[in-house]
Amino acid sequence: MVVCKYCGQKWKSLQSLRSHLKHCPERKRVRNQWKKYAIGSTTVCVITRSPKTVRLIEAEHRRLLAGHRHPAAFVGFCEALRQVGAIQLLRLEGS
Repeated sequence: MVVCKYCGQKWKSLQSLRSHLKHCPERKRVRNQWKKYAIGSTTVCVITRSPKTVRLIEAEHRRLLAGHRHPAAFVGFCEALRQVGAIQLLRLEGS
Protein backbone atom coordinates (compact mmCIF):
# COMPACT_ATOMS: atom_id res chain seq x y z
CA MET A 1 0.00 0.00 0.00
CA VAL A 2 1.20 3.48 -0.86
CA VAL A 3 -0.37 6.70 0.44
CA CYS A 4 -0.75 10.08 -1.24
CA LYS A 5 1.13 12.51 1.00
CA TYR A 6 -1.20 15.36 -0.04
CA CYS A 7 -4.69 13.94 0.49
CA GLY A 8 -4.04 10.69 2.37
CA GLN A 9 -5.72 8.31 -0.10
CA LYS A 10 -4.33 4.78 -0.18
CA TRP A 11 -3.36 3.04 -3.42
CA LYS A 12 -2.40 -0.56 -4.20
CA SER A 13 0.58 0.27 -6.40
CA LEU A 14 3.05 3.05 -7.06
CA GLN A 15 1.76 3.35 -10.64
CA SER A 16 -1.80 4.02 -9.44
CA LEU A 17 -0.43 6.66 -7.05
CA ARG A 18 1.45 8.35 -9.90
CA SER A 19 -1.73 8.42 -11.95
CA HIS A 20 -3.64 9.93 -9.02
CA LEU A 21 -1.01 12.63 -8.44
CA LYS A 22 -1.59 14.08 -11.92
CA HIS A 23 -5.08 15.15 -10.81
CA CYS A 24 -4.90 15.36 -7.00
CA PRO A 25 -6.59 18.67 -6.04
CA GLU A 26 -4.68 18.92 -2.76
CA ARG A 27 -1.36 18.56 -4.60
CA LYS A 28 -2.40 21.29 -7.04
CA ARG A 29 -3.39 23.52 -4.11
CA VAL A 30 -0.07 22.99 -2.32
CA ARG A 31 1.90 23.60 -5.52
CA ASN A 32 -0.18 26.71 -6.32
CA GLN A 33 -1.41 25.33 -9.66
CA TRP A 34 -4.63 27.33 -9.71
CA LYS A 35 -6.25 28.48 -12.97
CA LYS A 36 -6.73 32.21 -12.40
CA TYR A 37 -9.33 34.49 -14.00
CA ALA A 38 -9.21 38.25 -13.38
CA ILE A 39 -12.38 40.22 -12.66
CA GLY A 40 -11.33 43.81 -12.12
CA SER A 41 -9.35 43.89 -8.87
CA THR A 42 -10.55 40.39 -7.88
CA THR A 43 -9.26 37.05 -9.13
CA VAL A 44 -11.24 33.81 -9.28
CA CYS A 45 -8.92 30.82 -8.69
CA VAL A 46 -10.06 27.35 -9.74
CA ILE A 47 -8.72 23.79 -9.49
CA THR A 48 -10.47 21.17 -11.62
CA ARG A 49 -9.63 17.77 -13.09
CA SER A 50 -11.49 18.24 -16.34
CA PRO A 51 -10.10 20.11 -19.38
CA LYS A 52 -13.71 20.46 -20.57
CA THR A 53 -14.58 22.41 -17.41
CA VAL A 54 -11.57 24.67 -17.96
CA ARG A 55 -12.79 25.38 -21.52
CA LEU A 56 -16.29 26.21 -20.22
CA ILE A 57 -14.88 28.62 -17.63
CA GLU A 58 -12.57 30.23 -20.20
CA ALA A 59 -15.52 30.73 -22.58
CA GLU A 60 -17.54 32.41 -19.81
CA HIS A 61 -14.53 34.55 -18.88
CA ARG A 62 -14.20 35.69 -22.52
CA ARG A 63 -17.90 36.66 -22.47
CA LEU A 64 -17.25 38.59 -19.26
CA LEU A 65 -14.31 40.45 -20.80
CA ALA A 66 -16.40 41.24 -23.89
CA GLY A 67 -19.04 42.82 -21.65
CA HIS A 68 -21.72 40.18 -22.22
CA ARG A 69 -21.68 38.91 -18.62
CA HIS A 70 -21.80 40.63 -15.24
CA PRO A 71 -18.93 39.75 -12.84
CA ALA A 72 -21.40 38.37 -10.30
CA ALA A 73 -22.81 36.04 -12.98
CA PHE A 74 -19.31 34.70 -13.69
CA VAL A 75 -18.66 34.03 -10.00
CA GLY A 76 -22.09 32.39 -9.74
CA PHE A 77 -21.27 30.20 -12.75
CA CYS A 78 -18.04 29.05 -11.09
CA GLU A 79 -19.84 28.40 -7.79
CA ALA A 80 -22.50 26.34 -9.59
CA LEU A 81 -19.77 24.22 -11.20
CA ARG A 82 -18.22 23.72 -7.75
CA GLN A 83 -21.54 22.62 -6.26
CA VAL A 84 -22.10 19.96 -8.94
CA GLY A 85 -18.55 18.67 -8.48
CA ALA A 86 -16.96 19.90 -11.72
CA ILE A 87 -14.59 22.16 -9.75
CA GLN A 88 -12.70 20.68 -6.80
CA LEU A 89 -11.50 23.98 -5.24
CA LEU A 90 -12.67 27.57 -5.76
CA ARG A 91 -11.13 30.66 -4.16
CA LEU A 92 -11.53 34.43 -4.55
CA GLU A 93 -8.47 36.66 -4.16
CA GLY A 94 -8.25 40.43 -3.90
CA SER A 95 -10.76 43.04 -2.87
